[in-house]
Amino acid sequence: MKAKDKFLYSEVLTQENTQYIIPVYQRTYTWINKQCEQLYDDIINSVKLNTNHYLGSLVYSETKMISNGEEFYKRQIVDGQQRITSVLLLLKALHDSLDVETNKKIKEELYNSIYNNVCGDEFKLKLQTINEDNDQLTKILFDDFSSLDDLSNVAKNYYYFKNRIHDSITNDGITADKILKGIRNLIIVVIALDEKDNPQTIFESINSTGKELNDAEKIRNFLLMDISVGLAQSKYYYKYWVGLDNSIGNDNLQSFFYDYLVMKKGSYIIESELYSNFKAFFFDEKKAGKTIDDIGDDLLKYAEYYKLLICNDSKYYSHTTQQLCKIFQNIRHNTIYSFLMRVCEDYCDIQKLYQKTVQISQDEIKILKDRETEFHEIIKFFINYAIRRNVCEVSSSSLRRFYATLYYNIFKIEENKKRYFDSIKAYICGLKIDDKFPTDDVFKEKLMSVNMYKKSSVLQLFFSTIENKGKEPLDFETLTIEHILPQTPDNDW
Repeated sequence: MKAKDKFLYSEVLTQENTQYIIPVYQRTYTWINKQCEQLYDDIINSVKLNTNHYLGSLVYSETKMISNGEEFYKRQIVDGQQRITSVLLLLKALHDSLDVETNKKIKEELYNSIYNNVCGDEFKLKLQTINEDNDQLTKILFDDFSSLDDLSNVAKNYYYFKNRIHDSITNDGITADKILKGIRNLIIVVIALDEKDNPQTIFESINSTGKELNDAEKIRNFLLMDISVGLAQSKYYYKYWVGLDNSIGNDNLQSFFYDYLVMKKGSYIIESELYSNFKAFFFDEKKAGKTIDDIGDDLLKYAEYYKLLICNDSKYYSHTTQQLCKIFQNIRHNTIYSFLMRVCEDYCDIQKLYQKTVQISQDEIKILKDRETEFHEIIKFFINYAIRRNVCEVSSSSLRRFYATLYYNIFKIEENKKRYFDSIKAYICGLKIDDKFPTDDVFKEKLMSVNMYKKSSVLQLFFSTIENKGKEPLDFETLTIEHILPQTPDNDW
């Protein structure tokens, strides 16, 4: 690894036969006007004070290739993508703000800092970013403004820079030469990684300060960083990461990886140690002969179960199943997901009932319907258990640990799977302390004595169940307890 201070404009961006690539595992372009305003102000101040300005770091790994018979360098950015994208947008905004007749020399110089001139068309741009960002950036750099998404950060910042440049030249008397001089004053710490350097380790070290990556983002980068940049990396990114995102949503990825890992390990893990535990799990899987495809496919499979449990929106399960699973969210009993994912896997055959491409006989349909009924009974049993714990005010402090080991404790004897539901009931009802199943008598007594109004999620479930009994179901989630409870109760109430 070699680190050196360099002028960003003259020693980095104006280099020919070089393309900087932001890999798919990196964050999208997140700079907004606030960061661009600071950048532009720093550039103008460096001119006024006749000083250089340190912009931060640019870390990359390099691959040498041949394009049009000449050496060409593709540099995969590990850190610094927000800065270099913003500066490139500024350069393009300055280029587009100047007329050809009076600023021909500056425009040509700026052009050479944005584009490679002696290489194939695929390497024409000095920067290739990711996903929709690259689409928007390419449109700006090739002057395709008619289809530009003006709401994207890329477009917003380009137009911001154009407006600032116009104000500087028109109102503040700052010439294009001075603005370019300020850009030339930008110094960046360039860190070129050697073959022996581990990009993942470097990335983690760099991102240990500043805006912390969450563990889901770290896992994404960990899974993708060792894959060669280019088509292979894009393939895995879209198949697995975008697949997970589309299945359960970005906001649920962190909890999914936690529950997935707890399920796989069969033991409790500290949430703050999710990333380190996932890496250890990954290496163990690789030692066992699993490929990244095997691991990715397994993640997608369990993500479908998670979609049922947390999103209640899987096309492979019935509406009844989705609504039952939704109750766990309504009563805030989400620590059960690591256990239920295992149960979903054991009952995965019932998905055939809702897979349109699968042809099954009437006899098999009957068997699968019976299996689905048992699956529902298991879910109802744990809803019952969760409600009783809540009403009887059983401490939830041990609940996460309880569910983390529950599957192993019940099914460590393989024979228990032959009497699946009975084994679950026998184990739960046989507990003597802490997580034991509250009896009917205890439950009734607590219903009469505890302040149920403070248990609004459970109370809402009770009331909506009563009100919907034998009627067209109504959605009471947005209503308060007072709205559900009728002023004049009928016989059911």
